[in-house]
Amino acid sequence: MVRDFAYRFRVRHDELDSFAHLNNAVCVKYMQEAAIQASTDAGYSLQWYEERAVAWVVRRLEIRYYLQVRYGDELARCRLGGPPVGDSLLLAGSLR
Repeated sequence: MVRDFAYRFRVRHDELDSFAHLNNAVCVKYMQEAAIQASTDAGYSLQWYEERAVAWVVRRLEIRYYLQVRYGDELARCRLGGPPVGDSLLLAGSLR
């Protein structure tokens, strides 16, 4: 199942690397936060996970960088979802 979900981030100055680009680790944090917010929006809040003693686990991460992201740029997580793989869910999306 694929869901449309938007969660906006505005890049702060302290999130830049020495080249004035968005730090790679911050990009991953943005994706994590967007995934948590999308999960909550779909009815799976943090409380839902705690009650079942389950959690998110990142098994694989691939990032393609197409443009440099700089201070003040705004990004949004747009499309989320994918087919179940065994007992896992493939989560794919984009920051734009």
